[in-house]
Amino acid sequence: MRLFRAKLEAKGYLHFYSSEYLKVTRVSDILHNWALMFAVNDIRPTPRVEADHVGDLRGVRFYCTPAAPLIAERRIYKRNPVPEDTGAGKMGLMEIEYYLPGSTFEFYLLSRDDSEPPELIHFGKKRTPCALLPAGSSAGWKVVEIPFRAHDSVPVRPTHLVNPIDYEDISAVTYARKVPMKPSPLYYLAATFSNVLVADRVKVAVPNMEEAPQWN
Repeated sequence: MRLFRAKLEAKGYLHFYSSEYLKVTRVSDILHNWALMFAVNDIRPTPRVEADHVGDLRGVRFYCTPAAPLIAERRIYKRNPVPEDTGAGKMGLMEIEYYLPGSTFEFYLLSRDDSEPPELIHFGKKRTPCALLPAGSSAGWKVVEIPFRAHDSVPVRPTHLVNPIDYEDISAVTYARKVPMKPSPLYYLAATFSNVLVADRVKVAVPNMEEAPQWN
């Protein structure tokens, strides 16, 4: 397994609805890690009455942490409300927010089979083309590879957001700050993590995908 610091750069208008209120949609400051993983691994969610994102992502090659913005510029456009054919009087979305091309987000990526990430992915409902690049270097992925150690159980305060559902067990929580998001909330945490890979230098903690049962 290999751990990289990566960045995503939007090559088109980046749409994804993180919230909707009174016909106004907003994008989040964070890219949810499950959405990233669907895009990086080129997987489409299986249609179900109740979504099973972890089930859809089981056995993937790449694990991603949530992504934080480096350069992110937003715009809002208004869409004329038009009744839909299936229900007269039902109005469409009226105000939609999106990120401009060139918006860039940083995250950590674990390669399960030692392969390097794809150069181009498609993210969001409109499958916007996005480049995946080594963060902080133009010399290739090897330069941004981060050493890590496997732990059965270890106290750590990751510098990045975590999705608790992804981890085998989290206990002895000493700090928690919730970031509400769909389809699952994310957290800044200081806690004891089980079955994780930890990069001590940058305080990154990701699931050990070879050992954690939910990823196999």
